[in-house]
Amino acid sequence: DMGFEPQIKAVLDRMPSTNLKPAEEDAALEKGKVYRTTYMFSATMPPTVERLARQYMRAPAVVTIGTVGRAADTVTQNVVMLKNHEKEQRLLSLLRGLQNEKVIVFTNTRNTCELIFKQLKAEGFGTTSLHGGKSQDAREASLRDFKNAQSPVLVATNVAGRGIDVADVAHVINYDMANDISDYTHRIGRTGR
Repeated sequence: DMGFEPQIKAVLDRMPSTNLKPAEEDAALEKGKVYRTTYMFSATMPPTVERLARQYMRAPAVVTIGTVGRAADTVTQNVVMLKNHEKEQRLLSLLRGLQNEKVIVFTNTRNTCELIFKQLKAEGFGTTSLHGGKSQDAREASLRDFKNAQSPVLVATNVAGRGIDVADVAHVINYDMANDISDYTHRIGRTGR
């Protein structure tokens, strides 16, 4: 998802072009000028990110850690095919079998996220929710409660699939299957670290 691309382009387009380093290293050394170094970081490199890097960087270097598109070797994946009306009971059964371990339950929509959050809360689970419909303060409070294990179950949309780092996440449960392999890989990447 490159929803931030216009903002990045706006920032990069406003940087002075005089900071562009000459194609020849010797020319830069002769003039004794100091040139800007630009770093871009991304958990994944979809074509849109690669295109952006090529557009604004001279000879970008790409560092890949792990195998692209694969889960870490420390992640065990289990697939259980269920009908929609069976999912809630299966989730409750799975969570009851855990010993207060940190678990992220992913859903595809805010509505499902809040529905599952409320159902788990009613069943007595220490749970919190995280999705784009919450204010920044509420998202930070949810994440803080999850990190310190006050709420060991986090019900979330893909907003938690990328960019958050929480230690000791024991399990990731896809209540709803991710819409694409990239989202799936990011979701399961929250564990096995």
